[in-house]
Amino acid sequence: MSLILRIKIQADNSSKTLKFAEQMSVWDAIGFIYEKTQTGGEDHGLFKPANETQTFAGQWLQYDKTLDFYNLKANDILEYKKRHEILKIKFIDDTVKNILVDTSMPAQDVVTYIGQKIQMKDSSEFSLAPEADPNHWLKDKTPIPEQVKNMTQMFLLKKKYSLKQNISTDDPVQLHLIYCQARDDIVGGDHPTSRDEATQLAALQLQVQNANYSPDIHRPGFIKLDTCCPPNWRKKECEADIFNEWKKLVGMKEVDARARYVQVASSLKTYGMTIFKTKEKVPNKKKLVDCLLCFSREAVIRMEYETKRVIAEQPFKHLLRWAASPETFTLDFGAHSEDYVVVVTNEGEQISHYIQGVIDLMLKRRGQGTGAPTETGTPSELGTVEHIPRGGAAASVGKSAAVTQSQQVPRKFANNITDVNSAAKAVETMVNELFASDPKMDPNTAPQNAQVAPSQRKAAVVENAKVLQNLSEALQSLAKTGDKTSINSAAVRTVGAVEDLVNSARLAVASGVDTNGMMFNASKNVAEALKNLMAASTKVSLNPGS
Repeated sequence: MSLILRIKIQADNSSKTLKFAEQMSVWDAIGFIYEKTQTGGEDHGLFKPANETQTFAGQWLQYDKTLDFYNLKANDILEYKKRHEILKIKFIDDTVKNILVDTSMPAQDVVTYIGQKIQMKDSSEFSLAPEADPNHWLKDKTPIPEQVKNMTQMFLLKKKYSLKQNISTDDPVQLHLIYCQARDDIVGGDHPTSRDEATQLAALQLQVQNANYSPDIHRPGFIKLDTCCPPNWRKKECEADIFNEWKKLVGMKEVDARARYVQVASSLKTYGMTIFKTKEKVPNKKKLVDCLLCFSREAVIRMEYETKRVIAEQPFKHLLRWAASPETFTLDFGAHSEDYVVVVTNEGEQISHYIQGVIDLMLKRRGQGTGAPTETGTPSELGTVEHIPRGGAAASVGKSAAVTQSQQVPRKFANNITDVNSAAKAVETMVNELFASDPKMDPNTAPQNAQVAPSQRKAAVVENAKVLQNLSEALQSLAKTGDKTSINSAAVRTVGAVEDLVNSARLAVASGVDTNGMMFNASKNVAEALKNLMAASTKVSLNPGS
């Protein structure tokens, strides 16, 4: 089958209509265009512009995909242009740089490249956000044109994650940017501080800006409290305390003062905390109540919106899985919580991407041997935590005790479920794909002659019992719920639990724990039953009178 496309050529602002084979790769299509036009080069690619109703600029076509992959239609417009484009980047110290970047790269790769250009050694905790919407972080793994409509706008480069506890003076650019961001947040009142903390931070800021204290120059009235103190400590009586603290810093180098400032700032309870405003259902109250869902360096915290009273706090490593829908966000802390935590929010996707970014960064650092801060602070313990999710918005790890961590299976089919109808389709797809072939024992992971220790077999049974318990709870939740939002949320959990069960059963076969396939056959029967149940539920919802 052939496909006729209109190609807009950026180099000479012309347009050509060309015929392609639908199964032609994007790479070959680019070569074909070059042959026909004799324009372009290695930096050129094919860009599919968005229509007027879409909220992003468009999509770069990946070289290894076919044209048919992008659902192109006859006479669709593709732009043949350079992948590199100048981005306006504003840094936290208000400097602005125009940087030529490859806009087909994921946003996090762009950040890495910008870091290299400004000689920042480690940019892993930084991210980009549009200046017009500074709280809307760009997704790390998605190219920028697929996230924003206007590529000529200003983008802010700021610190998004705060997993590192020690900031090295060996990376002065990173230290400078982190210092500036911490200073602005503290002076702006974003972090509650005691009088002693505010005094110490103000003195360190004065050391950075003015060097050593000099009694002949630095007299009462010299300190502008509104530029170095939080709003609640801009009191005249604080000035003498700040002078006394500043005197103690004589001889401290500017870079060391910056590092000390960041060290003190990072000790504040709210430092590095990312906060989302949500609503929750509170016992004995009919209306939803405004709350805050907060992510600190080590914990997931829920607070009352007005009083900031902590409702609940869980270590980050206890987070088993999460799920985003258009109206709600669900967190599962497994055995560490009596029930799922469900909050009402339209920022579910943003929350999901933030959590995934934290997990990816933790895993990356663990792989590098550097680890990430945990409750106990040791990288080796992070490596043994079972509740580290991988995958998308509803990611989960179903871990069999007989399988090593590298063999954990992330969810594939439950990631994009938002309601009962999409749940039914996901189950049908899951059944068709996961049961297309029977799992086989993996000689690289299974014991020789399938001799599995009784303790190992018992551990696998216990693990699968946990998966079944999760499934049982999800099914009970599905049966009890009445409103549409709760039903959709329960459907997501049910499909996810069944997928965990199937993955766990397949791993049990591969590892030699389930030598006769009993677990696998049982999981197949459960999945088939859920498929039929979901199909019937969808029909009833579409034809309630039948």
